[in-house]
Amino acid sequence: DNRLKLSDLGHQQANAVGLRIKKLVGDESVGILVSPFVRTQQTCAEVVNALDPGQVAYLRQDPRLREQEWGNFQCTRSSPAILKERDTVGRFFYRFQTGESGADVYDRVSSFFQSLFRQFDGAAKPPENIIIVSHGLTMRFFCMRYFRWGVETFETVWNPGNCDMWVLGKDSKGRYSFNADGSTPRSTKKILVKFADGHSEEKVISDWIFIPPPRRRDQDWLCDQIGIDPDTVEEIVFDEWKKATSNKRAIISSVGEHMLDTNEKDCEAYC
Repeated sequence: DNRLKLSDLGHQQANAVGLRIKKLVGDESVGILVSPFVRTQQTCAEVVNALDPGQVAYLRQDPRLREQEWGNFQCTRSSPAILKERDTVGRFFYRFQTGESGADVYDRVSSFFQSLFRQFDGAAKPPENIIIVSHGLTMRFFCMRYFRWGVETFETVWNPGNCDMWVLGKDSKGRYSFNADGSTPRSTKKILVKFADGHSEEKVISDWIFIPPPRRRDQDWLCDQIGIDPDTVEEIVFDEWKKATSNKRAIISSVGEHMLDTNEKDCEAYC
């Protein structure tokens, strides 16, 4: 996987994103951090070509930005079974044989995150912009770390497309948020709505990560988001181990009935 090269289309997409970045940063200085994979190195080269000489304060490889390791050698015949097993276990916790779990990637991205902010604090004159050339899953974990998403929220976020660009802009208080100059991450949450007449329907809540936490609110609020009359709803089920109801208190756990309402409140501050 680390030796895969960009296709001709990939080079065109990398060139286009380089021009977008140049338009965004203008003449401001940039620092570039890049995954050591061949395709990210090639993408980075296209980005650097779009910038002015001397505009790049530094360009560094960081192995912590690499893609999730699926194993040393991937067998296409076994891939469907592996993906099915991963869906059962969960994308975050499933570990590929001789590879990594999502949790492993999160740990190294957290280490990178801490190093990055130490650079900000320690540099006499840090670059005005940081460009990270990485991979879709790694981008999601970086945002999970910064925005303190829970595992459930992380799994609602779709991978970006090839050469997609997410832009985090800083506000007057020093906090970062997604900027309209980049692509908007897609985030969808499936819920099961059980109606009073006995039938059930699966619904999808869009832009889940942009809903202010706590995202699991009372039933009336949720029904308003998906355009359903709350008087017709018996309950809304989020997943196998937890549900929201009209009294906003019931919690069902597949590992026991000992979970407390206070845990629900604390957990959902970041879900």
